[in-house]
Amino acid sequence: MPFNDMKLEQEFQEWAKKYNINDVDNPKHFYDYRGAFLKKVVPLKWKDLPVKDQKQDMMQVWFGQREQINPDDYMWPDEFKLQGHPIPPE
Repeated sequence: MPFNDMKLEQEFQEWAKKYNINDVDNPKHFYDYRGAFLKKVVPLKWKDLPVKDQKQDMMQVWFGQREQINPDDYMWPDEFKLQGHPIPPE
């Protein structure tokens, strides 16, 4: 749901574009991007995550629990995952 403040919504859309979020309101994302924006979240690229997290993700790929990972994809904190997210928060 867009922000009521047009300036804030424009800033949010620019922020989303910076992180390659094409459809911020897609319910299939199961993620509160607006909440992350308001908290000034800066996601990490997968390739910059700690090795232990990369290994855990690769095990999930190996066992078919998640899709293949692009090392340049951004990874977002669990704090803003919505109910139904395919990878539950830890």
